[in-house]
Amino acid sequence: MSERSAGLTEEGGGRAPSFVPRLPAVLRDLGFFWKLTTIFAGVALAAAVGVALLAQRAHLGTASGEKLAATESPGLALALALERDAGEAVLDLREAEADVPARAHWLAAYAASRDRAVQEATAYASLPGLAAEARDGAAAASAALDSLAAGGDAVAAGLRSGSAPGALAAGFGAVQVRLGRVRAVARPAEAGHRERGQELASQVSGAWAAYARLTLLGLLLFVAAGVVVSALLSREFGGPIGRLAVVSERVSRGDLAYALIDVDGQLPEPVLGTVRAIPGVLSVRSLG
Repeated sequence: MSERSAGLTEEGGGRAPSFVPRLPAVLRDLGFFWKLTTIFAGVALAAAVGVALLAQRAHLGTASGEKLAATESPGLALALALERDAGEAVLDLREAEADVPARAHWLAAYAASRDRAVQEATAYASLPGLAAEARDGAAAASAALDSLAAGGDAVAAGLRSGSAPGALAAGFGAVQVRLGRVRAVARPAEAGHRERGQELASQVSGAWAAYARLTLLGLLLFVAAGVVVSALLSREFGGPIGRLAVVSERVSRGDLAYALIDVDGQLPEPVLGTVRAIPGVLSVRSLG
């Protein structure tokens, strides 16, 4: 009658089967309240870090996307258009020289191409957020284009006045040289915008990919926290209740080796009272 099941493991009793995973030693040494507090504090800390990382990635992706849309893509388009229209202006002058009957048409086309190139240079210089190198390139492109327009206008004036064939060769040569200067400025600008645009596009895609990964990691963290809390609740309540059920069954069959019962873990007092009321049970103590 005086034999005791400390943890329900004395002779004749054995240990009740348990399917609950063991918690880490640090958590097992804490009380139930502090176990829950530690788990939820860890989840809250991880959530705060995750939110900060998500905000940082979202900001990076948004800022890179805005710069790509406001500066690099328009800059590339304007640099390409400027080079194209400057070249078309020179070609129009060549056509005006060769096609005398349609000279007026070609001179008008030259003026339109020249004006478009000038407008594109002005728009390029006013783009927000230009890199220092691109800003210097914009100033150089405007100067080269002004020089080209001045030379082109002089050739166009000669063509309107009916200059003899070959009389404007020097003027055409100067215009061609100035077109080369425009291209020498525009092409590095195009390459720079392509490079920076690709870099920004990579940053945008990388930021949103990281955002998605962090979101998935956060979901997995909350699932893991739920599993840990479930294991803790099962261990604190399910395990002791299961062991008490085994003991109670044996006591009810007359196995008085368990008349004095010590239970590992913490159980509500109503549960302990129910076990004490079983015939043959002298005492039940919770050791948790």
